[in-house]
Amino acid sequence: MDDFWRDHPRDTGDWTQLAEWFKQLTREVADLLGLSVAGIRLNLRANQSGIAYTRYGNTVPEINLSPDTLYRDIVAHEICHALLPVRALFLAEGMASYVGYRMMGNCHHFLFPQETISQLLHDYQEKLPPLSGFLHQKIGSDGFLSLEKFATLQGRLAHGVAASFAEFCLDRYPGFAPGLQKHGDGNLDTLLQKITGKKTDLILAAWQRHIGLEGYVMTQESTGY
Repeated sequence: MDDFWRDHPRDTGDWTQLAEWFKQLTREVADLLGLSVAGIRLNLRANQSGIAYTRYGNTVPEINLSPDTLYRDIVAHEICHALLPVRALFLAEGMASYVGYRMMGNCHHFLFPQETISQLLHDYQEKLPPLSGFLHQKIGSDGFLSLEKFATLQGRLAHGVAASFAEFCLDRYPGFAPGLQKHGDGNLDTLLQKITGKKTDLILAAWQRHIGLEGYVMTQESTGY
């Protein structure tokens, strides 16, 4: 299978082929994060455009997509949301953005040319949005991690920052993603404490040392949920 058809279903009108592509990609995301494959409903909005979001119902998560968003990284991003219904937006978007980054193999998922997240953050370190502006951002609020802000430089960089933190936690703490799956209803501080046994500010400090951006402004204040 060549790279194009690896990344895109051949015919969006062929539901069998599309479903198989989606099922295979779901397995890849689950394997990457060390998760079991859960039931996910795919809803293709064939007559719409620019649709890519996940809805959580009473039964199984539903991923809504339009034909123009059927790209490997975008769909994998939404699959991650479906597998990890996490309320802490910084972790939810961080994990999903990290998955999109891994599926692309570069930072094109954030619309940047850099090969690695580390390179991206170093190249733009003077323009990174303050962590206090989105660390405890709530779902639906107008912060740097909102869909509307993704059109801006700082919005895309915020997703890169969150993905970098997710990458660090996945690397440093075994079972991090399954822990999110189990405790997803908690706020950021509660989740990190339950999964890692450490406080948020200590993990943030270790992450900043790891990426070599110890001067990056961070907040130790928890605004809760």
